[in-house]
Amino acid sequence: ASVTVNIKSKEPIKNIYSPTHKIDLVEKKDWDISVTWKQKNYLPKHPFVLYYQTSPDPVGASLVAHRELGEEGYFMVQLSPTLGQGAGKVTEEQILPKDVVFCVDTSGSMLKGKKMEQAQAALKYCVEHLRVGDRFNIIDFSTTARHFNNEGLVVLDDQSRARALKYISKLHARGGTAIQEALELSLKHLNKKEAKENHRLKMILFATDGLPTIGERNPEAILKSINKKNSSHVRLFVFGEGYDVNTKLLDFLALDHRGEADYILPTENITEKISAFFDRVGSPIMTDLEFSFEGIEVKDVYPRTVRDVFKGEQVMIYGRYNGYGEQTLKVTGIIDGQEKTLRFKLNFPEESKDDRSSFVPRLWAGQKIDYLLTAIRKNGQPTPDKELVTEITTLAKKFGIITPYTSYLMADDIVTSNAMGANEKPAYGAVFRPHRAKSALLKNIAKKRKAETPLEKKERFKEAQEESRDRLAQRGQGNAAHFYDQAEREMKKMGRKGSAMQAIRYIGSRTFYHYGKNWQESVYNPAKHKEIQKVAVGSDEYFELLEHNSRVAKYFALENVILQVNKKWYFIERQAKKKG
Repeated sequence: ASVTVNIKSKEPIKNIYSPTHKIDLVEKKDWDISVTWKQKNYLPKHPFVLYYQTSPDPVGASLVAHRELGEEGYFMVQLSPTLGQGAGKVTEEQILPKDVVFCVDTSGSMLKGKKMEQAQAALKYCVEHLRVGDRFNIIDFSTTARHFNNEGLVVLDDQSRARALKYISKLHARGGTAIQEALELSLKHLNKKEAKENHRLKMILFATDGLPTIGERNPEAILKSINKKNSSHVRLFVFGEGYDVNTKLLDFLALDHRGEADYILPTENITEKISAFFDRVGSPIMTDLEFSFEGIEVKDVYPRTVRDVFKGEQVMIYGRYNGYGEQTLKVTGIIDGQEKTLRFKLNFPEESKDDRSSFVPRLWAGQKIDYLLTAIRKNGQPTPDKELVTEITTLAKKFGIITPYTSYLMADDIVTSNAMGANEKPAYGAVFRPHRAKSALLKNIAKKRKAETPLEKKERFKEAQEESRDRLAQRGQGNAAHFYDQAEREMKKMGRKGSAMQAIRYIGSRTFYHYGKNWQESVYNPAKHKEIQKVAVGSDEYFELLEHNSRVAKYFALENVILQVNKKWYFIERQAKKKG
């Protein structure tokens, strides 16, 4: 299945977004920009929905907010420079110069397969695609760290590029893995006085295929050292190549320094992965961004640190709000090579009149859960903080988001005891009481913390790869279909066949789970919600409920469903056909 939307506009295009599908933005002849989506073996989950904004301003901001009457609202803000090649397109002058250190592992393990040749090809590609005005250096490391230019960063010109390409061609693999020394040497070049110029984006592209074996080997000590020595707000972009890497170390090198981590399978081509990444981050447009709101109370805003914006990209933030009406978003950062403050008028609704924005609460929950999971992982304690785990499980169950603490929601062998006791027959089929499943899951989590076997290493590597790519996708273009993908991955891990839609449904801002023969709203708790009114599909009472609550029709379509309407619980039941 595929969709292509070609856009042409008299005004500059900003903030292209689909809440339902993961889209790609591509340049296409005769069009300002083309939006594409393509997926094999696709089972439709939502109609394809696309939004875009036009604005004469260099930067555009848009708001999508959802609020039920009497409750705190949820919002998503997008910020974007002009997208595409039409009116107001980004010029060369708007692209910020950058200082880059390529820090590349050349230890003996890089001899496996064609890793060294691929790493060299990737490095050559990056050097060849540096822009006029950029400065760079190369650090290659094994038992010790070496540099292309001893005196610091080199200004890009034809001569320095040729020297760098010759240096890269002579790299060869040998020795151990001095990760801390290599990173500290990279930072030393970027922290030098002559490198501390304003409005230049400083970054390290760090690639390794192994664990630290020379010098400091303790991951926590390495992280602490790099945090202390990064005095110039250097971004760290990290690539882990193969299964023998410490994913926690690499993840937090990226997360602590406003970068990204990605993981390359042994079967994947290093050159393709790194060159595609460098194409994306090679043209910074807006950096050091900070958001604040004037005239309205906001809280729980995620991500906590807003990433830089590169050509062809946009940034998203999610949060909760109190108040309503036209309010002001204030954005500060380096834009067009200068420190700027931008203000945008955004209209926050007192109540959403329909469900067009009902995807926002779930996207917000996904961001908060990612933040809480990261906090647990960084803490590294054998027993996670109970309050954080409780907050994660509560949010995840309500919004149907699969986490290490809620993957039991995809289990096939649901425990079917009800609130009245294990021996009493449940009133409405299976009622979800996942104590055994959750207990077994937590034991597995504890076991994973000590994973050492090759198979467990592969599993942890793939999980880290999925998490990092999920995080990047959600921060750039969050959509509800992403959560179905997560659920389907978890089902496959458990050996279950079929679509995630057989087990879970996202309808508006609500989530429903399939247990036994019935669907149940995610916030249903049999211990608390004992009074349930039974309503037959097609009965007078059924149509009366719909007449006074037209927005619940889409939930009723599930049939055999337990859900809440106006703070009362109902069991909407399809009656069996009478014989005869």
